[in-house]
Amino acid sequence: MRRILSMTIVALCWTVCSLAGNVSKYDAGGVPDIHPTGWLLTLMQRQYDGLTGHPEALSYPYNSCLWAGEISRPDESYGDNWWRYEQTAYYTDGLLRLGYELNASEMVNKAMEGIEYTLANATDAGVLGNRSLVGITWPMSVFFRMLQAKYEHDGDPRIPAALERHYLNFTDEDLAGGIVGGRNIMSLEGILWTYGKTGNEKLLKLAEDAWAVQGKFAVDETAIMSSEPFYMHSVTFCEMLKLPLLFAYAIPQKMEEDTDVYENMHGKEPENPDFKCWNITPTGDFNYAYDDDGHPVAVNYPAIEEINGTIPFDLHYTTVKLRVPVKQIKWDLIDNRYTPHMPEQGHLTLLDNERKYIELVPYGCTELRLTVFPDTKAQTLVQSTPDYTRPADAPECVQVEDGRYCAYFELPRFCWDEPVWCKVRKAGDDVNLHSNMDGDQCVMVGTTANGRKIWKWTGPAITEEAPEEIIFTNHDLLTPIMPFANGGYYHYDRLMYKAGQTAPTGVKMLKADDDAADGYYYDLQGRRIEGKPTQGIYIKNGKKVVY
Repeated sequence: MRRILSMTIVALCWTVCSLAGNVSKYDAGGVPDIHPTGWLLTLMQRQYDGLTGHPEALSYPYNSCLWAGEISRPDESYGDNWWRYEQTAYYTDGLLRLGYELNASEMVNKAMEGIEYTLANATDAGVLGNRSLVGITWPMSVFFRMLQAKYEHDGDPRIPAALERHYLNFTDEDLAGGIVGGRNIMSLEGILWTYGKTGNEKLLKLAEDAWAVQGKFAVDETAIMSSEPFYMHSVTFCEMLKLPLLFAYAIPQKMEEDTDVYENMHGKEPENPDFKCWNITPTGDFNYAYDDDGHPVAVNYPAIEEINGTIPFDLHYTTVKLRVPVKQIKWDLIDNRYTPHMPEQGHLTLLDNERKYIELVPYGCTELRLTVFPDTKAQTLVQSTPDYTRPADAPECVQVEDGRYCAYFELPRFCWDEPVWCKVRKAGDDVNLHSNMDGDQCVMVGTTANGRKIWKWTGPAITEEAPEEIIFTNHDLLTPIMPFANGGYYHYDRLMYKAGQTAPTGVKMLKADDDAADGYYYDLQGRRIEGKPTQGIYIKNGKKVVY
């Protein structure tokens, strides 16, 4: 189900880099290109009159100097050290852009204080930003969007020169790591923009090398190509999806203005001609399934004689397309919905066996599009009841705790900052497992064969009532509520196996009337223990005993 989507995302990771030098093709819509009217202008004026225009009415850190100096941090209670710079960078970027659009000089001047301070206080090597953010480039990535807006507005030559000098201080390893799933990789957004302005090939190589590093940031090529779902911080996911370029099939369509007036649509009144609604309906085929022909997907760069439209997100002027093999299948609209219901995998009905080739274009080129295709070679998924048997290659650190409840959690590779906490709920407890706060702190006890860390929770003695449900959290993300199993080994969304549930070991369960019921103690592997044990679970005369 996910294969073609994954493949098309990866294909443009290097394409974007290779075309970044042509700045006219990959610039975002600049501030001078936007001329708000009607309802959009009304909303922007509301922002001006509201929170954006009145930072003094906001709470910390927005009521600070923003980026025009050191933002004080009176105590450690307000999140991580970088939070205040990330949040004020988002705010100041919006402040400047809104000021430009509304010709609000006081807003522009407030934002410019941060720009001037940042440019004037670079290190001797040219590194911009607060000195305390060692190894963290993410807040600067957000703030640099404001520098780009300044350049788009008036062509300030200091901006690309300062960013070029800044970025050349970093290595690919510096950029492929960092906080919250490796957000340092978002520096590539600014690096490619700066490369487009300066033409410095070192910047392009830096971006390509950083993207090639695997396992250091959440949405890397390995993750995209994996069948493992993304379970991660939503901001991180949305930000990182800006780096690869998503492709889609542009469904042939027609667009007609909807002139009806609906009571539940605010603003659609006869006296408000700027507010329009449109009906978009398909006029051609979209019933395609991906059919692997054994060759890499072809990337085409159409010749464009005259650049026009919104490049590259214009169907007629896009600079890159993918050629993808497909076959037509039975795939209909359901109840006339414009979003087709994907056929169940493994139950595809081929209309014919002819392989065709369609073109995929950047996602924003069309209003009606398909981004996910079924696979003609996929098999029906067979659901089986798991037996939770401990696999032979299970990490040695995963063991049943003698006399106590325990559980293990394999840290996902996507965005799980450490440490890890665990919360359990017994029958009748009022523990809120939907909250990501509180809980018992776990201990890191080992790693998997692929390097993922294993965290262990140890609970009360097994003589107490057993928990029924369990979650793991890092006080930011949290797993779904899962059934508790003593010695259970948990992934991010399910119980994988139980440490104490193994294949038969040849342990003979002694009976009270058995000749072997001789009063000796045996461990759970069937070995006789000399003397009386002091702690743990043992077998004596065919019964489990706990010390």
